[in-house]
Amino acid sequence: MTDPVWSPDGTVIGALGYPETQGEIGSLVTIDPATGHQKTVYRSKDIELYADAWLPRQNGLAVIFSGPDTFFRQRQIGIVSYPHGQFRQVTADTNDYSSLSVSSDGSTMASVMRQPARDVYLSSGEKPDYSDARQISSGELLWSVSWSGDGKILAEQDTTIKQMGLDGAGNSLPAEKETTSQRPHGCGDSLVVFTRHTERTGTRNIWISA
Repeated sequence: MTDPVWSPDGTVIGALGYPETQGEIGSLVTIDPATGHQKTVYRSKDIELYADAWLPRQNGLAVIFSGPDTFFRQRQIGIVSYPHGQFRQVTADTNDYSSLSVSSDGSTMASVMRQPARDVYLSSGEKPDYSDARQISSGELLWSVSWSGDGKILAEQDTTIKQMGLDGAGNSLPAEKETTSQRPHGCGDSLVVFTRHTERTGTRNIWISA
């Protein structure tokens, strides 16, 4: 378990648990400090938890999470009610949050917010300082890139793979419903190998696409 936090009345500790069952990726547990007894308040096969903080009335915990709605990319803020264990999303944007604290009156949450900016640049590599690099994408969250076998660029974009020309124009390759395609790499025979994450089961497997 990680991220232990005392409850406001000091009678219980909240913490994030490691997966206990197959397919589970996130759980929130409470611990009795006197006996060490643990109780799972919330568990999910879709939501991964990263940080937690008690609400002052002890009726829930604020959490940092990621899941299918965030493409497991941006970490957002949610609340898990206590003791009922009902999850509710608070933020839904393209920012990325880390660390979490709740004010004593429960009216305000504080978190570190990051706003990612990723662009793809193309360079011949002939100049040591890459001063000849030119930007070929703008405003798109592209997570990784590689060359395809036919001289195009493969980019990981949200749940899909985008195939781009050297001018940045392109289209997304077909994707299966409720899956995320990650880390594409092209082969000389125009095949593409990539990782596919299945949201329903939480599994990741290697796929090849023509």
